Amino acid sequence: MEQSFAERSVEVHCVAAEGDRVMIWLTVHATDVGGGFPWLQARPASGRRVAWKQVHIFRLTGDTIEHWAVCDDLRVLEAIDAA
Repeated sequence: MEQSFAERSVEVHCVAAEGDRVMIWLTVHATDVGGGFPWLQARPASGRRVAWKQVHIFRLTGDTIEHWAVCDDLRVLEAIDAA
């Protein structure tokens, strides 16, 4: 993420836990500085501020942490490509 976005901050909307799972809903705010992610490599750095929501779910069992995520990557592309 460091290669693609600078001046990052995270706004946490909700953290919830039940049983062996923890859910975090957040919004990442950052400045586009390059194409570190494969889906951004064809785009030049725009310098635009972007924000996108994410939901992360962690399952904690013994020595294992499983992780699932849903990220609004389309919002990032729309913000970077905005004229």
